[in-house]
Amino acid sequence: ALAAVAKAPVAIRHMFYTKLYNSAGCFVVYLHINGVKKAVMVDDYFPVNSWGQPLFGHGPKNEIWVNILEKAFAKESGSYSAISGAMSMY
Repeated sequence: ALAAVAKAPVAIRHMFYTKLYNSAGCFVVYLHINGVKKAVMVDDYFPVNSWGQPLFGHGPKNEIWVNILEKAFAKESGSYSAISGAMSMY
C-alpha cells in the first residue's frame, strides 16, 4: 500500500498532521481504520538491526515518512509482527 501512496506525494502529505520534524520526535498521522479517519501519534524510535538499518520498511534517501506510517499502522494493529508476513532480518 505504501508503494501506491508513494506515487502520490499529495496523498502522503495529507496523511501527516505533523508537517515538520520537531525536537520532541513526535508525529501525528491520519490512518483510515475500517473506513474511519483516526489520528495516531508515534515517536521517531524505529526497530533496527545490529547495523542500524530498519528492520522493516524504509524510504528512499533516508526519508522517514515510510517508517512513521508503518509504525502508526503497527501501533494500531498491535505490533510490527501483526502487519508483517515474515520478520525481515538483515
